Amino acid sequence: MSKTRLFAIRALLILCVGAYPLALSAAPRIGSYKAGEILVRFEPGAPARGIAASAHTTVRKAVPQIDTYCLRLPPGLSVPEAIEKFSRNPNVIFASANHTIYLAVFPNDDWFDFQWGLYNTDGRCDIHAPEAWDLQTGSANTIIAIVDTGIESTHLDLYGKVLQGYNAIDGTTNTEDDHMHGTYVAGIAAAQTNNYEGVAGVDWNARLMPVKVIDASGAGEEIDAAEGVVWAADHGAKIINLSVGTYLDVPAFEASIDYAWEAGAVVVCASGNDGLDDASYPHYPSYYSSAISVGASNEYDERCTDLDWGEGGSNYGDTLDVMAPGNWIFSTAPTWYDTLFGVPYELGSGTSAATPFVSGLAGLIWASHPGWTNLQVRNQIEQTCDDIDAPGKDRYTGWGRINAYRALSEAFEVYPTIRSLRAVPNGTIVSLPERPVTAGTTDFTDRFYVEDPDRTAGIMVYYGPTVTTPTSIGNNVQVSGTLSLVEGKRAITNPTVSTPIPGSAPKALAMVNKSLGGAIDSYEGVTSGIGLANTGLLVRSWGRVTAVGWNYFYMDDGSAVKDGSGLIGSKVYTGSLTRPAARSYVIVTGISTFEIPYGTTIRIPVLRPRQQSDILPIPE
Repeated sequence: MSKTRLFAIRALLILCVGAYPLALSAAPRIGSYKAGEILVRFEPGAPARGIAASAHTTVRKAVPQIDTYCLRLPPGLSVPEAIEKFSRNPNVIFASANHTIYLAVFPNDDWFDFQWGLYNTDGRCDIHAPEAWDLQTGSANTIIAIVDTGIESTHLDLYGKVLQGYNAIDGTTNTEDDHMHGTYVAGIAAAQTNNYEGVAGVDWNARLMPVKVIDASGAGEEIDAAEGVVWAADHGAKIINLSVGTYLDVPAFEASIDYAWEAGAVVVCASGNDGLDDASYPHYPSYYSSAISVGASNEYDERCTDLDWGEGGSNYGDTLDVMAPGNWIFSTAPTWYDTLFGVPYELGSGTSAATPFVSGLAGLIWASHPGWTNLQVRNQIEQTCDDIDAPGKDRYTGWGRINAYRALSEAFEVYPTIRSLRAVPNGTIVSLPERPVTAGTTDFTDRFYVEDPDRTAGIMVYYGPTVTTPTSIGNNVQVSGTLSLVEGKRAITNPTVSTPIPGSAPKALAMVNKSLGGAIDSYEGVTSGIGLANTGLLVRSWGRVTAVGWNYFYMDDGSAVKDGSGLIGSKVYTGSLTRPAARSYVIVTGISTFEIPYGTTIRIPVLRPRQQSDILPIPE
């Protein structure tokens, strides 16, 4: 192998299409629901007005044929709080916000009719762009770096959006496209839109930063690619698009992508066009954990295969994150390029085409939420996909095909503390700021735990069989995911976790036996406990060992707790850890939790140590 590793961009499949103009447009509007009121549908025959009055709400409008009422909320009661309150009422079928409805925005670009990936009427296998543009069309404050072959800055559909960039091949600022690929990718992400010209971009207003790392032959060097990514991150790029790839592990490239992620950028990478499984043929840089790996879908919401492209297909595997339209995608081409129909636009297929759809969507999300972190943006993209294969994330389509409207309209709340999740309903997508890890995946193979720094609440972060970001005690991480119940306990599931930052191991909170496993309201604990929720909290307890089982023991600190098992004291689940002898005295550190014995609905408190050193004998 030569000292420089080359990576090639696969040729685009060029097809021909005609064009007809579409001239309907509307001004973009931002909003999701009306403040100060909710909609409630009651069970037939329920005393709707009486229930509304008892909750100190008033009926603004009723549609009795469908038992649905619009309720005005009293001062101090927020829409999410009201939804949670009414949802607990057995007479309520559903409670929701009173969402704002708009006409869909259709841009007037000449070729928009043929951009099926943005909008089509046959099955809506597109990204639902017109509905999303009702809410957001992007911001000039967002910079999308196209790390590629350069961009033709004078193209009519890109003119005025292209910033001064960097040519990592020769170290100059000459980033004009001498291949065509970078210009094509740029137009999908952020072409000038609603300008009676050419095509529409996903993000109408984002600016484009050309970073040239591929030459006219369609190949480039690892060191140039790494330098280009770092340069983009250092010069303000919020989104870095990499529609490039290789099957050689490129460590300098990986280091640059990690650098960009840690600098706060979202890095979006093509998964590859050869129909290969990443378990056998990892594709880089999409394989790296800091990258969003994008596959290509067709007009039928299927993963593109050789039936679409004539050979190969969209790569797949455990590292695939999302899908986006990638078959017969129309976009900008350099004016000098020999297109089949004589205008500077071309039609192509591949994960190269799918990737900038995701980059453009990241731009729209950041325009709506400029204070969000890259982790929040990534999680919103993934969690609002339309599932197009097996439920949940799967190896062939990841989280599914991106849906721009859902990404902009569905609630994604940033909660300052774990305890603030107390009244949040299950199924809500949430994000937590950096929190210390009290028990890592290195201790519990399918989950880890975090807690608030003031030690008033903790929560499980549940992966299941596949851990994507290993954590250890003392790490600090940001977490986003869906609130769910796991084994009857509140947890954040399908998590996206930031790169762990080393820190000090958190201290445990001293707790008597009778308070273990405690919580209130939605944390589903078994006692009142202390604070708002000690389920999931790192605690320390003590006592005399009263009984020893195969993977547990009981200890009693004098509280004489009884959980219905016939044994005295609090249960300590040890798993494979060595258990102390009966009648000995121990101090145990672990996660305060509970379990539901098989065949029952009873919750019994449990203390779960993480490692052998968490069980300390007390000398008699």
